Amino acid sequence: MNSPNPIIVELNEHISCRLYSNTRPRCLETAPLQKGLVLTVDGKEVIGEGVGFGVPVVLYKDELYFSSSAECYALDDENHRVLVKSFLMDTVSRKRLGKTAYLDGCFYMLLHRSFHKVYKKNSVLTPFFNRLIELTKLFGVNTEFVRVKPRSTVMFRYDLKPDSITVEVSFEQLNKDYCEEIVILNEQGASFFRKYSDSNGLTLVDGQIGAWVDVEADEASLSDPLDILGFSLRKVQGAVFFRGREKIRKRYSWVDLGRSLRPPFSTLTYNIRLKTGFSR
Repeated sequence: MNSPNPIIVELNEHISCRLYSNTRPRCLETAPLQKGLVLTVDGKEVIGEGVGFGVPVVLYKDELYFSSSAECYALDDENHRVLVKSFLMDTVSRKRLGKTAYLDGCFYMLLHRSFHKVYKKNSVLTPFFNRLIELTKLFGVNTEFVRVKPRSTVMFRYDLKPDSITVEVSFEQLNKDYCEEIVILNEQGASFFRKYSDSNGLTLVDGQIGAWVDVEADEASLSDPLDILGFSLRKVQGAVFFRGREKIRKRYSWVDLGRSLRPPFSTLTYNIRLKTGFSR
């Protein structure tokens, strides 16, 4: 049976990871959704509104599925800890107008795809889009996550070591009928991880990072401005590598180095390298 308390793995004297079986830490827009690994610095969670390292989102032809139910447990090993989390894809998002009216699911998907396409290809308009999203809440337009009949299960295995996390994703229990895309998120908080850099020499800060931008470099990293803590990922064959960031007052606060895959697929393995610059 899942415990309400997180599984905590200490990586060093300053950094640890938490894995919750419920939807904690329940921050802003993603409060109802399951989280992956949550980073902490000196006991403080730095996930913001992000969903953590290693979280699936499944796009079917008719709906975009999230997870609000999961099971997790730990495997012990002499040298490191291995954590396992099974995400039940049982939740969809809806736009609610006022107190009772909802956008039709298919109509919402059409709007979502159109907005996402324009948003991704016009980074110069990001401030405008962010302001537009802020205003929608003022006019009574809100995102709600609604539980529906589960469509799939996606299993994650997190192998934690002092300076790295290896993530293995199994799609064996994924319902592949009409599945168009799977996105693997690696989100932490946009207020803490404010600096992007990559092996092509590109450095970006805060809003310069953009939302849903393909990464051309072989390796990319996110860190705090002082490089006290950072994490990096490398390209994986067969997956689109992207970066993203949104920080909108009272709505979003996440930054991500994610993966996007299209069928066919069976497993995915990738490494998150941790870089710390704490004084000793």
